Order: sequence, then structure tokens, then C-alpha cells
Amino acid sequence: RDDALQAEADASLWAAKARAAVYGGGGMTQANTIDEVERRGVPGLARSVRLMDQMLRDPRPPEAEKAAQHAAAPYQEALEDYKETSDSYAATADGYSRRAANDDAAAKQLRAFAQQQ
Repeated sequence: RDDALQAEADASLWAAKARAAVYGGGGMTQANTIDEVERRGVPGLARSVRLMDQMLRDPRPPEAEKAAQHAAAPYQEALEDYKETSDSYAATADGYSRRAANDDAAAKQLRAFAQQQ
């Protein structure tokens, strides 16, 4: 019975607080919230929740990401150009290597022919 009476009193208290929050305005609601947080001994938790909420709503990280992408764009383009040039040089070097191997084979044939004479 005592638990039921306490629960009813708590429900009435919270109903009154809800009415005050709706009709009382921001200043009173903020003061009541601060008082209740202090009374319950959770100011550290409340502060952490508030800071986390601020971080989640902070528009700066997405803006910083866009700025970083914009700043990196010329370097990315230069890197792609470098890769293309590197691939081109590698293909050319491969061609020279094949040509040198063919020239070496031809030189051996000519040397063998010359030694027969």
C-alpha cells in the first residue's frame, strides 16, 4: 500500500513537472531540470550526454571533410597523372627490354655466321 501511494505521489509530481515544462517555458524548465539532475546526483552523466549531443550536432566535421576533399583534389589528380605516366614508362621499358633481347639474339646469329666465314 505504501509503495502504491509513493508511486502515485511520484506520478503526480512528474505530471506537474510535465505541465510546467509545457506551459511554464524554457527558463523554468531548464531550472527544474538542473535541480532534478543535481538532486539525483548525475550531473557528470548529464554533462556527458549534453557534450555528446553537441558533438553529434556539430556541423564542423562534415564541413572539414568537404574542405579536405577539395584541398586533396589537385594532389589526387597529380597522383593519377603520375600513375598513368609510370604505366606508360613501364610499357616503354618493357618494349625496350624485348627489343634488346631480340637484338641480342640477332647479334649471336650474326656472330655465328661471321665465325663460319
